[in-house]
Amino acid sequence: MQNQDYFVQLVATASIENVVSGISAVKDWWAQEVDGSAESVGEQFTVHFGKTWATFEVTEHGRKQILWEVKDCYMDLLSDTKEWNNTRLNFLFNETGNQTRIDITHEGLTPAKSCFNDYLKGWDFYFKESLFAVLNKKKGLPGQGIHAWLSAYGHIYKGKLYPSDQLNSEMKGDLLLIDIRETKGEQVLSAHCVRPFSGQIGKLDGTHYMLLKNTPGLRETLELFFEQTSLNETR
Repeated sequence: MQNQDYFVQLVATASIENVVSGISAVKDWWAQEVDGSAESVGEQFTVHFGKTWATFEVTEHGRKQILWEVKDCYMDLLSDTKEWNNTRLNFLFNETGNQTRIDITHEGLTPAKSCFNDYLKGWDFYFKESLFAVLNKKKGLPGQGIHAWLSAYGHIYKGKLYPSDQLNSEMKGDLLLIDIRETKGEQVLSAHCVRPFSGQIGKLDGTHYMLLKNTPGLRETLELFFEQTSLNETR
């Protein structure tokens, strides 16, 4: 199990040509901030999520396979910021009738990596939901922030993390801003404060902030939780 690479299989009602084109359009399904191109062998592109980034080189690009090798990366929230280096994304294709099966493997991303559980959730979303939608002629769900979560009083709250210098332009509605003190991967462990999000970041004590959909009583719950967390840390 420790040596098992991340793997997912998709089936798209599309030709191989359309699948190859859809995967290569990285901005349509993965990230809104992408530099470079993924459309032919030898090209390089960099995917950005705030301060986190990864640069890939296209080493295979055809009807049977697409292969992206990680040339360098910086995983801002991980203790090993280079943990994706020497890994690669492998897309294998098999066309039957009007459908194409896509076998996707992130070679080198195994449970032995400290980031595995966090990126398992991320890849499941971007492949199974966002890329799947693109390949089946629907709109993808490319990300801007980093998917994150926190656990308080037995409940899991999911939101997105943004660097303190990046203003969110994605999430709308009644939101709470959490000024982050400490994280472990994509889990938020503690915070400086919780406040309503007005559309502006304002002054932050931490390097990241998290946005959550607000519900009645949530601010008070999280304020009490982070206050208790802070007290426990000082004991």
